[in-house]
Amino acid sequence: MSHNSAFKIQHRELEEEENLGTRNMIQKKSYQFALEIIKLVQQFPRTTVGFVIGNQLLKAGTSVGANVEEAIGGFSRNDFTYKMSIAQKEARESHYWLRLTRDS
Repeated sequence: MSHNSAFKIQHRELEEEENLGTRNMIQKKSYQFALEIIKLVQQFPRTTVGFVIGNQLLKAGTSVGANVEEAIGGFSRNDFTYKMSIAQKEARESHYWLRLTRDS
């Protein structure tokens, strides 16, 4: 194996480790976010509004991590990108419900 080939392999392995570290960070943070959402929704009042907003926030907030997990297990780069875009949309929706909760 030439010096150049060994360098390319080592460089590729380092890139994969960096990507894995980023994915693990996103995976951990999205899981922690879901746990925080669950704790928050459990404190909502037992009213119609509390149930409706709580349900919406719970669905969106826990879906972020679920879609990150799906992305990590994706079949292809396109599948990964698609699932991560869904996770991003769910995060935006969670942000909406959190703002609504704060302001109501």
